[in-house]
Amino acid sequence: MSQYCDTSKLEAAWFKWIVARAVPALEQHRASGKLWSKTIGLVEVDGEVLVKSGKTYTSPTHPIRAHCILSRYPVFFTTHNGIPQQYGSMLYAEDDNTIHSKPILFSELESEIKSSKKPIPKIEEILTKDGYEIEDKTNHYWNLMLCDINLMCMGISTKFHQKTEEDQMELANEALLQVMNKLVSDRLVYTPGRAPVFNLLTTTIYRCMYSIMNKRKNQREGINKLLADASAGKLPKSNRSLRVPFISKKPR
Repeated sequence: MSQYCDTSKLEAAWFKWIVARAVPALEQHRASGKLWSKTIGLVEVDGEVLVKSGKTYTSPTHPIRAHCILSRYPVFFTTHNGIPQQYGSMLYAEDDNTIHSKPILFSELESEIKSSKKPIPKIEEILTKDGYEIEDKTNHYWNLMLCDINLMCMGISTKFHQKTEEDQMELANEALLQVMNKLVSDRLVYTPGRAPVFNLLTTTIYRCMYSIMNKRKNQREGINKLLADASAGKLPKSNRSLRVPFISKKPR
């Protein structure tokens, strides 16, 4: 079966979108290119850590995350359920090349970051080795996801053999809209280590398209029955869709 897109890139974008979306309070720091984040919790199934072939998986939906706003004086802190904690720790290098720390109120972060200089390159290496990744804007990951999911919708729509190209495009667009709604309402969530992204999305898209096709069929059958009843003079009196709206003749 065709993959339609690079599912490894789609998987990475989906993971990062879930992480970024969960902490909207840090969006301005994502936009500035200074936010680094680390997911901490592991994927669990029925209260136990998921292990496949001796491998565990990091959960993008875990409520606790570690963050670093990288500047000349990097600030480390955590968020819980999307809320930044009261204190972080500020690390800074002195002439002896040692790193010290001191507490800083999260509310003081803005002025500290604005007055800081360029980040220390060595800190970036330490962050990367420790599992931190730099974050982009939430919409960036969302757009990457939608581009790939749209390609999947377009590809799968060809399997339904629509009469016209317009019908095929409409089917793909309606399915994409339904998938988007499932994503933002958390009815469709990617969990590392469980169903592969391609299988999860393919199944979802097929179900959406079958639902759309059944709805179209029911609408056609309803219209055909209505026309047949009209020809036979058997229009239902309770059918509100056939009533002519009352228009007042009084001048306004």
